[in-house]
Amino acid sequence: SGGDSRRPFMFAMSSSPDIGESDPAVANNMSLEEFTEYLRKRNVDIDSFGRGQAKRLADFYQDIVHRKKSYLMERDGKLERNLEIFRITLIAADADGVERMLMVALEIMPDGRTRRRQQKLGGSVQYGETWEEAIRTFFADRFGISKEAQQQVLEIKDNWYKEERQDSASVPGIPTTYLTHEVRMCVVNPHHPSLAGLGMPDMRDFTASGYNENRQLLYTWKNADVEADVSEQLAQLLREHHINPSEFEAGAFSELLEEVYETQVSELSVVRGELQRKLQIVKVWLSADILTEPHYLVTLSKMQRGRRHSENKDRPLSKRMRREQEWQEALQEALQSKLGLDPSFQASKILVD
Repeated sequence: SGGDSRRPFMFAMSSSPDIGESDPAVANNMSLEEFTEYLRKRNVDIDSFGRGQAKRLADFYQDIVHRKKSYLMERDGKLERNLEIFRITLIAADADGVERMLMVALEIMPDGRTRRRQQKLGGSVQYGETWEEAIRTFFADRFGISKEAQQQVLEIKDNWYKEERQDSASVPGIPTTYLTHEVRMCVVNPHHPSLAGLGMPDMRDFTASGYNENRQLLYTWKNADVEADVSEQLAQLLREHHINPSEFEAGAFSELLEEVYETQVSELSVVRGELQRKLQIVKVWLSADILTEPHYLVTLSKMQRGRRHSENKDRPLSKRMRREQEWQEALQEALQSKLGLDPSFQASKILVD
């Protein structure tokens, strides 16, 4: 589905596919118990949630009923899930007439650490709204550009959407249809005061809150003729091998992007048509004699994205190695980053064999 070659933002008509009947979970404002029973009656294996890569049932409930990040519907008597997102290519011309594209350059953590992003603008379409409405809300909430001002300063040049249907590892037993709206927009009045939130008119870098209010995103205007969106390259590679990045937990895609392109602790390769992630790990068995008996330091659990994981229980200390890194250097980094043992202490107190 496409749009006219030049359409004012305020008059853009939705090209979203018909979602059919309303989502009963949202329409009836179900409780978690009612939601669980609703899934069970439709032959969804409730016990599969919270295992492996699957979401916890409570998180899935929040996504559907309260956050409305996706929605459920029944087709031919079977339950399916729709997840709808938009991606924006926002173009503006600089003082020399050179077209530039607004990109997310960095994600800034609460502790000051940064993570490279290099992504286009984007977000999710909530249940019950069109992608145009979602974009208007996105610019108002993220950059402080009122919906009224958007009619004067932003214009949709073109749009299209693609639809993919596949099983999701995070939502077991419910097939998922992914709807991605690709939207090309341009700035038509760069000197308008409402565009200060986009770094206009001089196209300066700026920060704004991201999907998580505790984190900031650094935005920059890149030359539109230069392919700088490595995140799109990675996303395309994943999609070509039937892995949909829209399904990743918040922050997971950025972590993969960072470890492949920035820290280089892993690499992706295609082997006999299958996408494989390769990494090297140094494992450390740290022992000490306590009351003449040898003891080994092991992990009990791991905290990741706010959840405690016990899969690593009773395993030795480990750390990912950078490509072509020597194991001795990786060992030293592991002891320092995991246990706080500086190199001088390691050299004088720890025997490596």
